[in-house]
Amino acid sequence: MRPSLGRDAAAPGGAAIRNLRAIETSADEHQALAKLYGDHRRELSAYVRRMVGAGPPEPEDVVQITFARFAAMSAETPIANPRAFLFRMAHNVIVDAHRRLARERRRMADEAVRVQGSVDVSPEDVLLPKEDIARLEAAIARLKPKQRTALLMHRVDELSFAEIGRRLGLSPSGARKLVEQAFAACADAMTRGR
Repeated sequence: MRPSLGRDAAAPGGAAIRNLRAIETSADEHQALAKLYGDHRRELSAYVRRMVGAGPPEPEDVVQITFARFAAMSAETPIANPRAFLFRMAHNVIVDAHRRLARERRRMADEAVRVQGSVDVSPEDVLLPKEDIARLEAAIARLKPKQRTALLMHRVDELSFAEIGRRLGLSPSGARKLVEQAFAACADAMTRGR
């Protein structure tokens, strides 16, 4: 913990004393952090590797972020068990990274579906051979009822995943998954038929 500046700070030369104490405190904090890093880095790295394997996130990145966050904390915050605190921080860094990756994957999947739905249709595509239309109709008919409903809501009614989910009693990601499964089943049927 940083020492209190007390009455010396108001005395003549108080600014110099404050600066000297800040430098001493900073050096002490740096030494304490370096010792903590040396004592626990290897063990923390092994724990992170057990949690995430080779990644993502990268185990060494998690360890570095954990120690950086620890170092950025106020020295005024007393920590009874720094080792346990570091492990909890590393766990939280991993959870944050996984949430970030999941958000990115959802965003990319939504973008792929949006782009796939916005592709301009050429006249040749409109005049598909009758057998392709029949094959597609059969594939849609073979879909599970919820998949078929979600697909038609998305492609025909142009509803968002949130609205489809609301109407079907699902989360938006659940609705997106249904539509993706329906697309995959239809695409598979169309490919097998050629």
